[in-house]
Amino acid sequence: MAVAGLAAVQAVWYLIVPFWLAGPLTENVRRTAVSTPGALDPSQLSTVAILTLGATSVVLIAIATAVAIGALRRWIWMHYVVLALLGIGILDLPIAVANATGITPQVVPISGRLLVAQWVAASFSVVEIALFAWMLMALLRRGPWATRKELSVQE
Repeated sequence: MAVAGLAAVQAVWYLIVPFWLAGPLTENVRRTAVSTPGALDPSQLSTVAILTLGATSVVLIAIATAVAIGALRRWIWMHYVVLALLGIGILDLPIAVANATGITPQVVPISGRLLVAQWVAASFSVVEIALFAWMLMALLRRGPWATRKELSVQE
């Protein structure tokens, strides 16, 4: 249930993000384009950035929905897919924290909603790390989705 719950929360987040970040993303792209000589037209860059954000959100919503359905139905193969996705998601924590704290060099520092989005991504990563460890231990002790009894010490 924890996997399905996290997937549902992330799906809602990915649904909200394009609408919530469209304005700040456009402004950030325009400021970056103005400060970078020889860059493309800011309106074209803004359009590309928003379309990319929207397309990425659609893909991530589809993945989160599939994970939620697979977790609720306890598909064995989905357990391994979720472990792989959570393992990859661990890599997002240092990236999100570096972006949010300004460690990563950027032409225009992020602020406002873009900064909040980085901290939300970092918090998702912390939950994903805990869930990854929990699912890995459950897999080793009780099998996928903890479907078999735990082995006792005497056996």
